[in-house]
Amino acid sequence: MIQFFGSIGLFIIFILKMIKNFLLKYLGHAAIISFQFSVTAITITFVLAVVAFAVTGLISLYNLIQRLFDFVSSGVSGGGLLSCFFSVLSCSGVASGIDFGISVLMGVLSSILLFRLMVFIFYGIKIIGNEIFKLGVLLGQALNS
Repeated sequence: MIQFFGSIGLFIIFILKMIKNFLLKYLGHAAIISFQFSVTAITITFVLAVVAFAVTGLISLYNLIQRLFDFVSSGVSGGGLLSCFFSVLSCSGVASGIDFGISVLMGVLSSILLFRLMVFIFYGIKIIGNEIFKLGVLLGQALNS
């Protein structure tokens, strides 16, 4: 009878040690890998948010300048000195020149911003690649242990 309870006790100890080893081996890796997944997802989301913000900001700036120019050129009516001045500018072609100049300026500014954005995107891709590499190394360690 004592041998039976002793063997049951050893069996329970063996099962508990096996569960402890399993938990130490796999739950540690699972916690680290889940943290690395979240860091990778946050990095990708941040890069996409910055790119979307820059493009949306550029479009909003262009629309704001166009609306402002349209408001100034068409909003003056009433026969005052300011209306006469804008009529002279419009007749002499200066108003259309300013409109064309704003379009060219926005093209140049958008090209510069897109170049800087491309540099940021390449840097972001480098960071994302580094995070994915870390994730792959951690997954490899978890599967080989």
